[in-house]
Amino acid sequence: MIIRHFSDIKAWQAARSLVREIYALSSGNALERDFGLRDQLRRSAVSVMSNIAEGFGRGSDRDFVRFLDIAQGSANEVQSLLFTIFDLGYADMDQIRSAQQATERALALIRAFRSYLTTSMTREPTSEYDHVLFDGGPSTEDGEPASEKSSDD
Repeated sequence: MIIRHFSDIKAWQAARSLVREIYALSSGNALERDFGLRDQLRRSAVSVMSNIAEGFGRGSDRDFVRFLDIAQGSANEVQSLLFTIFDLGYADMDQIRSAQQATERALALIRAFRSYLTTSMTREPTSEYDHVLFDGGPSTEDGEPASEKSSDD
């Protein structure tokens, strides 16, 4: 599948589901009155989704990987905050479980996509076109860059 828009990325789709889960968890209960914790939880979840989108828009795999790292960190923050919510008695494990599963799914897809991008950045050239992309141009039979060969040879 060709990715034309950030919304085509499965990790972004999972992060979007995570945001819905977090907003559902943080509405209509005691957590709703703890503005600081509620807002931090929501911001962290939105950050996962937003960093995937922003990384996609950067145009290079290297930058995209950096933003996926940030998204992964935000997802880990969501996990930590879910423990805090449980510890403070704002929700029981049954209420938190769905958000925890959504976070795990997003993390797994972010890691897999990051691994794919990292692998594609370090692969060996497989064609003359790839050689141009990786080394700056095709070489002659003796290994010298074609642009540096003199016409006297």
